[in-house]
Amino acid sequence: MSVFTGKGKSIKEEMKKRELEKKKRQDGEKLDYKKIKINKDLKKEGDSIRVRVLGAEDYTTYEAHGSYEKGIYTTPCINPTGDGENRCLMCEASKHEGYKELKPSTRFLFAFYDIDMEMVRYIDVSYGQGGTLMDDIEEYEDSLNDVAFTLKRQGTGTKTAYKLSPILKLKGDDQARFEKAEGMTVEENFFEKALYIKSTNQMGIDLENADFDVEGLLGYEIQDESSNNDGDAKQQNNEEVDPEKVF
Repeated sequence: MSVFTGKGKSIKEEMKKRELEKKKRQDGEKLDYKKIKINKDLKKEGDSIRVRVLGAEDYTTYEAHGSYEKGIYTTPCINPTGDGENRCLMCEASKHEGYKELKPSTRFLFAFYDIDMEMVRYIDVSYGQGGTLMDDIEEYEDSLNDVAFTLKRQGTGTKTAYKLSPILKLKGDDQARFEKAEGMTVEENFFEKALYIKSTNQMGIDLENADFDVEGLLGYEIQDESSNNDGDAKQQNNEEVDPEKVF
């Protein structure tokens, strides 16, 4: 038995092959932010999509900041990260008069398999809305492998809610689409990859746009990010947003 695994040009070919496989794996791990978020498809009352609930516990919570009045879209609080180098300017601003609504609040992320798009997607909802969805999942927990659901938006503004209602029978190719997700699970780090976390500087920019004196009150000097070429960040920042859902 030889300890050598290649010779000459065959080694170069093997290297190319491995690099190609690595690139395929990396591309597969990237999330399409324009497709993955369900909120944009449920813009108004009555909008709905058809989903399969892959698991009874495919949801998580996070702390977030946001203000409808100030025009600051929901952004994760970075204080819980424990990274001393990062300041959560939203937390700091929430201690000042006129910006107290920026204090962190708990939000939910739920993952569902979209039957029509044939992919795992997520919805970002408030604490109260998340409680309703948890109750729905728990009610049908014993039937998740057999039943598809309609995820529907109800109400508007602060009275917006989301409801999972069982679909009694799938027709035609829809049943095949449902069965395509058999055995599928939500990746352990799915939510970490899906949720865009703003930097301290990006928070500063948001606060400045909301007429908060970032440098004067917090002593933080905002850096120019006009030349930032981060593709994923651009996708997230340019994503069409529903003001009733992400504040």
